[in-house]
This record gives sequence, structure tokens and C-alpha cells, in this order.
Amino acid sequence: MRRQIPIAGRHELLYNTAMKTSLDGVFNALSKGGLQMRKISVSELGTKDCTTIIEDINNCRYSILESIGCHRLRMEMAVPGFLSKWIGKFLFWKAGKSHNQFWDYRVKQELEKLFAWAAPSTIYGKPPKNLHGIIIGFNHPSLGEILRLIDFTVKFYPDSPMVFPVNLPWYEALCPIVEELKSAGVYLTPIITPTTLRKIFRVNPDADDKLINSIRGMFEAEYINLCREFSDHAVILVAPSATRQRTVFQSEAAANGEAKINPPTMSMIASMIGRRKDADCRFVPVSIKPPKGFGRGLNLFRRYELQVNGSITMEDARAMSRERYGGTEFRGHRFDFVFLKRLANGLRKLKAEELIYPKGLKEA
Repeated sequence: MRRQIPIAGRHELLYNTAMKTSLDGVFNALSKGGLQMRKISVSELGTKDCTTIIEDINNCRYSILESIGCHRLRMEMAVPGFLSKWIGKFLFWKAGKSHNQFWDYRVKQELEKLFAWAAPSTIYGKPPKNLHGIIIGFNHPSLGEILRLIDFTVKFYPDSPMVFPVNLPWYEALCPIVEELKSAGVYLTPIITPTTLRKIFRVNPDADDKLINSIRGMFEAEYINLCREFSDHAVILVAPSATRQRTVFQSEAAANGEAKINPPTMSMIASMIGRRKDADCRFVPVSIKPPKGFGRGLNLFRRYELQVNGSITMEDARAMSRERYGGTEFRGHRFDFVFLKRLANGLRKLKAEELIYPKGLKEA
């Protein structure tokens, strides 16, 4: 492995120091750079459909989080969102102003150069060829693997567009560059994760649960529609946990097939895409091992390890998503269990058993 560059360590120290600074102070400073967005009334928000809401966010017309009284939750992504936004602007500037047929390749080339320095990773295993679509499922212990997986996609699938869901606080922070990312072949779509949903009601107990769940449902439907639309030619990034979660399985029982896996993300995606008779894509489990002592953030300038664990055909994924396990105790979808076991096996190869379930999983 390469030795870390001293200046990178200084950048990381500055980044970590900023993250530990008062969130209010950080947000107030960054809001002058364009992160501040106005709010609208809950009644007005309730009249808008999904397409309008996403278009309005992309044009920075208002913030959903501000509108539902969750100012502090929006601040959580102020620093990484600000950094990501300006990294994106730098890449677009390096690629040139002309959005011609080669512009997206230039952006991806600049992205690969940048990530080799700021978001390094070592990749083990052989990714499948992208004859059709690729759906990459990964364990999600931090934000840092997102950057490494984008780099992974650029390296191995440079001709393919990328689709992945972004948690609402981060999506709102990235809204100034969403359209430019789309023109470079990177399609973001907002979601409200289970963790964010809990945080919303913790920050604002009086939040309108009917409205919030309605917006959450619209975002999920939009994500599924994008998966179905792009499944035959794009790379789709999916975290089965649907939120940041340190371990692949939530418990030892789930890891041993004795408890239901929730949410059944992989089965849901396989079932929805599988409704297309001509659907033909591959599901690729990629195990993520962050650096020692990693944090929940981007972990810039620190090396991740990625293990590719073969692939699963659409036909097999569709069949396993219909199979159940658990007997009379519970009714789990077999595809979720099989997919997560592949991630667990990859973590064993990376000698990161502590990331399989909270207390570590013994060898089978």
C-alpha cells in the first residue's frame, strides 16, 4: 500500500476539525456560499407532486427540511455537501465549458484523477463486464464508500451512466450541481432513509407525519422507476441497509438466517425490475472495508478496500426474491439473505469480520 502523503493528513485534520466545530457556526458560515434555502408552508408543499418537488430542489427554490421545521437536520450535511459541491464545480471547470459528446468523458477522467488522491481505494476481485445493466449492492458503514464506488464505476464502466439514491439532507446540499452531474451521466435521486425519518420526528415532534410519509413514498417510487428505466444499460448503486449502518446484518440471528432482514431492499428491486419481461442485468455484491478508526463521514485521503464477490443474474435474483425462508417464525426473502451473505463472505476475505454483525460472525 502507498504511504499517505503528509499534506493529505493535514487536509484530513482540517476536515475533521471542521466537522467537530459547532454545527450552527459551520452552517452559518457556509450558508453564505449558497447552502441556505428558503422554506415554504407545509400546506403549499402538500400540493406538489414528486416531479415538481425534485425540480424545485434542483433549482434551489426551497428546502423540504427547512419547510418541515428541521433546520438542524439540514445542517448535518453542510460540510460534506459544501465540499462535494465545490469538488464538482472544480471538475466541471477542468473538463471545460463545452457540453459536447466528449464532455462527460472528460469529467470522468478528471474525477478519476481526483479520487486517486483524495479518495483512494484498493479493489480485489474481477467486476463483470457490462453487457447489460449492473446493480452494485454494498455495505454502508460510512459516507466514504460512495466516493470510492463512484471511482470504481468510472474505472470499470466508463461508458455507463450511474444512478444512485442520495439521502435528502445531502441531496439538498448538492442541489446546485445536480443538473450538471446529470449531463455528465451521474443521476442522483433523493430518498428519505429510515434513520432520517426518525431524526425528522426527533428534531420536530410536531412534523406532519402524513405529509412526510407521502413525500417519502413519492421519492421511493421515483427511485424504483429510475432503476427500472436504467436497469438495462446503467450502473445502479444500492445500499441494502437503505441507510448508514456499521454492519452488514443488524444481528447475529439475521446473519444466521434466524431473523428477518429489514428492509428487503434487494428483493424489492429485483421484483420491480423483474416485472419487465426483457429485464437483463446483473447484481454485483461489493464488500466495503473502511480504514482503521474510520468515521461516519467521507474519510478523505484514507484508503478503503473493496472486494467484488461475483455476480447474480436477473433470472436467479427474480427467482430468489420470490422464495421465502424462516418457516413459521418469520417470512424473509431469500435473495436478501443470499446477497448479504455474499457481502459477509467478502468481508471475511478482507479480514473485517467485525463489520458482518455487531459482535462479529464466526466462520461457518
